[in-house]
Amino acid sequence: MITRPDNVLMATTQHDGPVVDEHTALRTTAQLLRNTLRLNATTSLLGGIVAIAVGGPLNELLGTTSPGWIRIIGAGLAVFALDVFYLAGRSIQHLNRYTPAVTAGDTIWVVASAATIAAGWYNTVGAIVIGVVAVMVGTFATRQHIARRTLARVTRGAEHAVLTEDPPTEVASSSCQVSVTSAVAWAVVSDHELFGRLAPNLASVAATGPNNADLTRSCTNRTGGTWNEHCTLWHEGERFDVAVDTTRYPYPLTEMRGSWWTRPTSPTTLGMNYRYRPQPGIKGRVYATVMPAAFPLVLRHILNGWRTEANRRSNPSKQIGDRYEPNAGDEII
Repeated sequence: MITRPDNVLMATTQHDGPVVDEHTALRTTAQLLRNTLRLNATTSLLGGIVAIAVGGPLNELLGTTSPGWIRIIGAGLAVFALDVFYLAGRSIQHLNRYTPAVTAGDTIWVVASAATIAAGWYNTVGAIVIGVVAVMVGTFATRQHIARRTLARVTRGAEHAVLTEDPPTEVASSSCQVSVTSAVAWAVVSDHELFGRLAPNLASVAATGPNNADLTRSCTNRTGGTWNEHCTLWHEGERFDVAVDTTRYPYPLTEMRGSWWTRPTSPTTLGMNYRYRPQPGIKGRVYATVMPAAFPLVLRHILNGWRTEANRRSNPSKQIGDRYEPNAGDEII
């Protein structure tokens, strides 16, 4: 998932760089559709597994007389889910071309559900369960239709190389607001050691060189993997970018770039943008499928840590041991 994609676009207006570029709006729009497809696929796969594994008890719950058909439908859902997962990780061109077929399948499911409920195929509990599922599937269909139409509009005139990039470059962004000065927010965002302590996958981050374009960060994850990140953009008090040296990267990505920034709003906004591209093959595509689900949780954890540290530095008198009371206006977006 992507939190507040407008932050990505905001950063573009500040300084063009390798993370936010002329294709960011296109990639962000595509990401919204990818995430919806992946959520659709996840629920479909879970439903399919349940139907296959407990077809008999599910048959009794729904009040049908065909447990065999329930298992067949479950198998169909599982195949559908795998197809949708695969599509979500394909190029923007593929998203534009094949998403309508997924949406049509969801629409057929909703219509069939309504028809079978009206025909009295289920008991009261079954009708409610099937109806709730149909509403959920209809919501996916609607969101996919809207996101795909938006993507089709944004892709007009876009470079062919970006549209056909496969595996595609994906993006993630998250931000928070905190009632501290921009100087305090920047000190927290540019504290590399603090980032190493907050990121759940990292054991440490050691910075070599000054805080400018000559900066290099040496990262170690919790399983002992190490890699370097080289600064590609430094605007003091506003934003810095790094590019990961993926030759030693322990994750199946061919590209990983990050941007950390602050914005002098009221309250102050700080955040992160990422651009990453999975390796070709099953391992990279599976990782890219899981990453959008796990990445937002990681970013939110870091943002909460930043907010805590910013408050601590700005209001040391509020500390109570290792804890303090945050300002009432602080808010994670």
